Amino acid sequence: PRRGVGDAEGRDLSRLSSSEESGSDEEDSVVDELARRPRSKHKPARRRRRARTGRDECMFNGTLCKYDCVRAGARLRRWRIVDTNNGSHPDEEDRCNIYWIDVANIYDRMQRLRPWQRINHFPGMTNIARKARMAQNLEKMRRLFPSEYNFYPKTWVLPTEFGDFKTHFDSHGKSRQIFIIKPDSGCQGRGIFLTSSLDQVDLQESQVAQQYIRRPLLIEEYKFDLRIYVLMTSCKPLRIYLFRDGLVRLATQEYVKPSKANINDRCMHLTNYAVNKTNDNFQKADQAMGESGSKRSLAWFMRWIAETRGDKKAKIVWQRISQLCCKTLLAVVPTLVREYENHFERHLQRRKGHAVPSPPPAA
Repeated sequence: PRRGVGDAEGRDLSRLSSSEESGSDEEDSVVDELARRPRSKHKPARRRRRARTGRDECMFNGTLCKYDCVRAGARLRRWRIVDTNNGSHPDEEDRCNIYWIDVANIYDRMQRLRPWQRINHFPGMTNIARKARMAQNLEKMRRLFPSEYNFYPKTWVLPTEFGDFKTHFDSHGKSRQIFIIKPDSGCQGRGIFLTSSLDQVDLQESQVAQQYIRRPLLIEEYKFDLRIYVLMTSCKPLRIYLFRDGLVRLATQEYVKPSKANINDRCMHLTNYAVNKTNDNFQKADQAMGESGSKRSLAWFMRWIAETRGDKKAKIVWQRISQLCCKTLLAVVPTLVREYENHFERHLQRRKGHAVPSPPPAA
């Protein structure tokens, strides 16, 4: 049977992800932890066409992979890593089974994929990875199913929806509400700020504005967010796996409702690791299980909810997290299917002549 979320191998994968973020300096410790772990008992994936290399092995292309922990995971599976930056022959690039790409030119590789090759992205994922497109997709669903898509604050895509956004300010460009402004393609908290003044909004930049949540749930008086890990292996039919562990990222200044005195305190209002890691109040976890410090595990969070709110509430929280992940992906499925079919039309046509279709070439 197919392995589900929460199994032993899944937990290993989660700790890889939960210890590492874009731009994080924790990758070395993750790799060290991997090296100490026993090898998986499961056999590595085998190549469909062994004759290409004459060896019984899976070839993992890490030339455009930015993270050591991903390569470490491939080594644990005993896959052969192909990296032309580190001595691999260029001719091997097109013969790999798996391509892991963390840069922008992923579509070039997608166009050259063969049916027995896999890649770590689906075409069209910018529709969920970019804040503006994600907001537009969610808003379409909210108009159709308002009671099902009420899990996110009111959002405006700027400058497209500036006219409606402007109505929340008076004639002097001031508002009693607080808004959080986020660059469309930014990461690590760069460019994010709170404001109640219209003149602070740069309409030359693509960004989203959201009503700021003034009364968030707090952990030990600090704001926090949850980083949830979801694996999608198919878009038609939609097949996703929700991992049962992840990250809890805490701010490093105790939370107070926004005011003129604290509205620019990024370490109070933002929970990004890149923002808070340089704060003197940042606390590194003193336990491997992520039960303390400014970055904790999702497993700890669920225990904390159960202890403070009861087991029933904890079960409801997990159910709602699961539903939120599904609904978010459902909002972009039509676009993903269309782009998938456009990119892999030749593979789909080939599959029509087979009784048992092969798996999709992107995952």
